[in-house]
Amino acid sequence: MLVALDFAGDLVEVLSQPLRIRFRTAEKWRNHTLDFFAPTRAGTWLIDVRPRNLIQPEDLR
Repeated sequence: MLVALDFAGDLVEVLSQPLRIRFRTAEKWRNHTLDFFAPTRAGTWLIDVRPRNLIQPEDLR
């Protein structure tokens, strides 16, 4: 993933763990620790890296 980001022309920077974000959903406040945060001029990438067997269906949304 980092190699692909290295070639992204609009990449501003890459931040790695520990980076925790806190946000509000319709139901409650949530915390999430990201593996990588990559802001670009076109938008922001929030990247989690984990084995496929740990990815739940709701995580794919």
